[in-house]
Amino acid sequence: MVIGLSVSSILGGVIVSKFSYRSVMILSGILLLPSVYLLGSLSVDTPRLMLTFIMILTGLGIGFSFSVLYLAAVHNVNPAQHGVINSTLNFTREFGMVIGITIYGVIQNHTISGRLGNADKSISDLQVNDLNQMLTPELRQRFPEEVLRGLTDILSTSIAHTFMWILIPAGLAFITIFLIEKGLIAESPQKKQQTERSVEK
Repeated sequence: MVIGLSVSSILGGVIVSKFSYRSVMILSGILLLPSVYLLGSLSVDTPRLMLTFIMILTGLGIGFSFSVLYLAAVHNVNPAQHGVINSTLNFTREFGMVIGITIYGVIQNHTISGRLGNADKSISDLQVNDLNQMLTPELRQRFPEEVLRGLTDILSTSIAHTFMWILIPAGLAFITIFLIEKGLIAESPQKKQQTERSVEK
């Protein structure tokens, strides 16, 4: 994911001089929405290579926003205000991350609790925190094979279910992209002169 994010972040900064902000971010959304849907279809049988491909695709979809949205935000702003814009963008990203982790953590825990309650007696007595032990090879050995298989299925299902919920804000973000001004290449010479005069004032 970090590989894809790094590549698209750099690429976005390069191609934004040839294409509009909106066009580049539409490309970002076209990459992100299918990748989130694919993450929602993960299962215990998903091949490692497929998972790697999906994560790279997700990174490619997210990375454009790091460079393009900053350039779009500062496009018609006095250079003296660029620091304020940059700090505001960073704050909103961090704030969104905290809120997102909280909301989707609750969704995943709720899914796990529901699945545990409907599972066989050998599994239903376990708690959500017991699944954390599955992440440590030494602790995994404490579970019988049948219980471990059931817990793995529950954890896998909860992760996929949570990603499906992420399609909602991802879809809203894609709609919001169309509110972005087209940017440099779509700007007429007359409007560019007006922008320059306003910046000078």
